[in-house]
Amino acid sequence: MAKVNPYVQDRLASSLGIMPGMDTSGAELAQSLGKSVDQVQNQALNIYVAKKQEAAKNKAKLEDINHTLSAYEKSMAVESNLWGMIDKTKEEYINDPESGMEVIRLSGQATIRQAIESENNPAVKEKMVGVLTNSFRGKMNEVNSWKLAQDTANASNKIQNTFNQMYTVAASSSDWNRVQELINAVDSSENNWDREGSEDSKEVFKDYVNFTYGKKGLEELDKAKRGMAAAYILGMIDRGECEQAKAVLDTNKLDAYMDPETKHKFRNMADGVIKAKEKQERMDNMFQIFDIKQNAVIKASTGDYTIKDAVADNEKIKALGGTPTTSITNAGVKGEKVHTVQEYKEKNRRSLETLNKEFEGLLKKGKVDPEAELKDILAFQNKVESCKNYLTPQQYQSYMSKLSEPRIKRLKKMRKNIFGMPQGEIAGNDPTHKSYLAIYNFAHKAYAGKDNQQHAITNMLLDFSKYAEQLEHKQGKPITQQQANNLCNKVISDQRRRTNPYLNNIPKEGRVMMDKYGHKVRVYADGRHEPIK
Repeated sequence: MAKVNPYVQDRLASSLGIMPGMDTSGAELAQSLGKSVDQVQNQALNIYVAKKQEAAKNKAKLEDINHTLSAYEKSMAVESNLWGMIDKTKEEYINDPESGMEVIRLSGQATIRQAIESENNPAVKEKMVGVLTNSFRGKMNEVNSWKLAQDTANASNKIQNTFNQMYTVAASSSDWNRVQELINAVDSSENNWDREGSEDSKEVFKDYVNFTYGKKGLEELDKAKRGMAAAYILGMIDRGECEQAKAVLDTNKLDAYMDPETKHKFRNMADGVIKAKEKQERMDNMFQIFDIKQNAVIKASTGDYTIKDAVADNEKIKALGGTPTTSITNAGVKGEKVHTVQEYKEKNRRSLETLNKEFEGLLKKGKVDPEAELKDILAFQNKVESCKNYLTPQQYQSYMSKLSEPRIKRLKKMRKNIFGMPQGEIAGNDPTHKSYLAIYNFAHKAYAGKDNQQHAITNMLLDFSKYAEQLEHKQGKPITQQQANNLCNKVISDQRRRTNPYLNNIPKEGRVMMDKYGHKVRVYADGRHEPIK
């Protein structure tokens, strides 16, 4: 039903004659409108307050969200540092997980504390405490799991390393009793592995294995014992003790650690090594014999092979299972001939070089100097005589014919006959003549190269002159021939020691050595040497 407002009601009542009097409808309308305005204002105020409260709540909520996001953002950077520190510490302490876990705990706490203390916003700081604390707790749980797993892995590695050392010991032994001792030590019920020396410790090595491998502990122990037995046999085979290995395999010593199939495999392996070794030895012998023959031919062509070498090589061929051949002997004969020719040519060349050089000192205008000293002519003559074996008859005669006339003239001048014997009283007797000649001859025999020879001659002549002068001054008269000989021997010995310090270490009775031609000689401390036949 439709409602009638108060104004209309009043009008109706008036028209009906119920309430006569003045008309108040305008005042009533104003009063009604005033009430409506108040209601609108009150409603607007209520809405404003509600909106303001809602805005405040939203602001607080946004601030809380921002604080939470800031806490997570800053915590993530710390999280990254923590993971990096944890991974690095795990690597460094892989062999000591217990200490690694403690390092992670202390480092993590210090990192978290530093990050929280550096935050100035209390709200963010509070949220970071919760985030990082919960996160680090989870990380420590993961680290603890790593520690347990790594401890087990380390124990397993140490056990396997111990087994490997046992395999090495077993492989290096040829005595089964020693290997049996190793196996017994692994399987023993006595405490042979407690390195702490604790009387209360009742654990033995196999207990450590069982604890580490659990149900597979007995399997690992059995594998280790079989491994030591196999290493023992393989070690002997590797060292070439194949017959000994087969003898052990044929006994029942290995039955507890090696099945028949494995023993048969090792026995075949030993037989194979024996056959391969025999075949290899035959092949090696064949190659050695071939090398001996080839080297004989090559050395013979250069003159570096002798009959003595051929005899020795035939003996080597015989020892290698071959048959001595005449080709080796023929190579020795050829080598001797080539060597003789080469040696003669070289000595002939050196002799001519030396004689021509020395002969030039006696010449004047292409002929022997008329003023040349007899001792110089005789010295050169002796030099030619010493080289006679390495000169052709024509070369020898050429030198001697050039010296004949000058030598006779000098001998006559010294009142000696053509044979060098004195006529009447001794004339031209020079006690130093032989010494000078000996010095000269020694230098040319002992030193290679003219510079070395001349240097040695200079040193020895200076020493000889000094010693002779000192001796003559001391005794007040010229030295005798014997004294000259003694001084000559001394300067030659000094020169030998000067250029060959090793002579100082040679005993008085001498030492057997090889000369440059491969011949044995006995060398004495004074430089003398004697061929040994």
